Amino acid sequence: MPAINVFGHRYLKEMGIDVWVPRGKLPASDEALRAETGAFDLCFVSYDGYGLVFEEPGKRDEECCRRLCDDIVRAVAGQPSGGELNVLRWPGVESGRVERDEHAAREAVGRYLQSLGPRIIAFGDLAVEYIAGAEHGLVHRDGKTILTAPAITRLIAEPLEKRELWTGLLKLRD
Repeated sequence: MPAINVFGHRYLKEMGIDVWVPRGKLPASDEALRAETGAFDLCFVSYDGYGLVFEEPGKRDEECCRRLCDDIVRAVAGQPSGGELNVLRWPGVESGRVERDEHAAREAVGRYLQSLGPRIIAFGDLAVEYIAGAEHGLVHRDGKTILTAPAITRLIAEPLEKRELWTGLLKLRD
């Protein structure tokens, strides 16, 4: 932590603070801490016959993401909106013990996947990594057909990405 200059010392004195003791390193930001611990939040939205998986958006993008999910399922399957949302916050605490390793994370994602229909769309690198592995496009795994796609926020921002997604959705539907 930098030393306090003369102006800073005078300012503290005027506020009634006589002694300034540096406390050491500042706490890491939430984002830095999440990256350091491998933490992530994945959303699993279940519709009849379809499941959508994506990294939890920030509060600002939450409504747009939800609306896009509903629109995708409505366009492909003709279903009304309102899928059931479940969020996996990793690392989780189960049975009083914190699980943090890669294997435990993959098992947790697998448990959530079981609740989804036979057709899954995985949006963004994190969801694709945990659900489809290194494969991209249309993937068949564990009795499910998985379509990998860019992150939802990228789809909202870039119209050309939506065109490629639509081509994949038509393959997933058939």
